[in-house]
Amino acid sequence: MERLNLKPPHKPVQNYYQALKEFESLVEIARIVQAADFKDQLDAHPAARGLELISRGFPSVTKDDHETAERASFLYDALYVSVTESQTNPTSS
Repeated sequence: MERLNLKPPHKPVQNYYQALKEFESLVEIARIVQAADFKDQLDAHPAARGLELISRGFPSVTKDDHETAERASFLYDALYVSVTESQTNPTSS
């Protein structure tokens, strides 16, 4: 069995305030994913329709759920970085 090399896409937490900032980013991602998962909530977050559109194509380009999760991790890593950066510097987006 292949061993996965799991590592966070971000730096280790240095202090309490950084931990809270990361928590805020994860909560924001949860809001986006929640809205993208339910058709009646697609307008609940500005990023939901884009995530839904992209993720709708996952089954067409992967052979199974394992490959989907593996390949989609790049998307969610990028989403995490984007959300974190926009919370740190909201005027740059």
